[in-house]
Amino acid sequence: MNQPILPTVLLSQLGERAEAETAAEVVGTRPAADNRALVGVVLGAVLMILATLGPFIAMATSEGASEGSSFRQFAYVLLLGAVLVWAAPWQRGYKYIAVPLPIVLALVWCWLSIGWAIEPGIAFRRLLLTTCVVWSACILVHCNGYRRNLNALRIAMVIVLAINFLAVWYAPEVGIHLGNDLKAGTSVAGNWRGLTTHKNFAGAASALCILLFLFDARAIMLPVRAGIIAAASMFLYYSASKTSIGMLILASLLGYSYNRIATRYRRFVIPVLVVIICAVAAYGSMYTDSVARLYLQPTAFTGRGQIWSALYLYAQTHALLGAGFSSFWNIGGDSPIYIYGTGYTTMVTVGHNGYLDLLVTVGWPGALLIVWAVLMWPLIRVVSMDRLDPAKGAMLCSMLLFCIGHNVTESSLFERDSFVGLFAVFAASFATYSISRSRSSSGKRRRSSSSSSAGQNLMAQMKARKIPGASSE
Repeated sequence: MNQPILPTVLLSQLGERAEAETAAEVVGTRPAADNRALVGVVLGAVLMILATLGPFIAMATSEGASEGSSFRQFAYVLLLGAVLVWAAPWQRGYKYIAVPLPIVLALVWCWLSIGWAIEPGIAFRRLLLTTCVVWSACILVHCNGYRRNLNALRIAMVIVLAINFLAVWYAPEVGIHLGNDLKAGTSVAGNWRGLTTHKNFAGAASALCILLFLFDARAIMLPVRAGIIAAASMFLYYSASKTSIGMLILASLLGYSYNRIATRYRRFVIPVLVVIICAVAAYGSMYTDSVARLYLQPTAFTGRGQIWSALYLYAQTHALLGAGFSSFWNIGGDSPIYIYGTGYTTMVTVGHNGYLDLLVTVGWPGALLIVWAVLMWPLIRVVSMDRLDPAKGAMLCSMLLFCIGHNVTESSLFERDSFVGLFAVFAASFATYSISRSRSSSGKRRRSSSSSSAGQNLMAQMKARKIPGASSE
């Protein structure tokens, strides 16, 4: 008799419970269900690995700063095709390939913005890539559930962490910023970056890896958790990514406090704390003397204060529509930065603030739709649910808070395949598909209805298989 294989076996070894199965999976098709779930975990891990190592892939295969990488774009289209085939909506129902309505509205506005984009061809290619990434993540969560996808993210980030260490040890000219790295600046010389091309990418990957093993992972063996957290902490330290270090600390503290604040207070306290943290981070990046000396010197090649000033000037006259999706940076000589920026600000390729970058590309309507869809709406669902499993709530809360704070000084929201933005999409999908909308007051009625539905499905399966005794009299 065939025995169930991964990922159910893998989850049991980790001490995790497998996702609930449908009646169709119980009646004689368990091995097939396990195989299908395993493919889903692999697809999720591949998606996250591809996104995390995306900057290196783009650098190695790019056809030009504004042209992007045809290889990377083809890889995501192919991956989306594989996810759709795996989801088999023609068998299971087309609802399983649906995208949460807030994200749909955000994507629709972005597609409309191509009509007024400065470079519609570039905007189209970049938005196609973004759509493939977002849709793939939503399908995976909807079809494979919270637990399996969370483990897929863990597997992916451990693999990336190992690759980054190997790059530092065996190819330091690749894994460590060098003093002659003109693109990154001389101030980052000696910082670890692994195969992610920049210390800020490596730092964010390490920080997210820590969060994944810090929360909702008590069933995983403690030595394994401690070892991975220690290794990721070491890489984060040597990356010297201040934003990721700061946001890891804050996200961990707020995730920890999630279980210790009553729901009626939590739904107000956590959002207020998020706003305060983001405001302090933005203020510190622009005005604090010690930080300004680091950020505003041209050799550091970040200069967030000057970059934000240029973005603000452009937004003053293009607040409603913006430049079109992803049509501000890296589009060639027509980029508005050459008009609104001066000096080294014209040489950077990102605004170092996800919210300002959205404002200048899709205007304030698009920025509000995107921020609401992938950050605020999921966070509100998480902090307002009084029947949510505490471990899951802490995990989702910390993921969202990290992404919210990280975008104050970096840009990742709907930024093509940015892995921090992808984490936000996964968190939003978790908040949509793995959190029950029903309240406990109707719990008995829900259980009764669920049992009745499961019994009907089971009988339907038995009739279809012509099992003796299943036919009606």
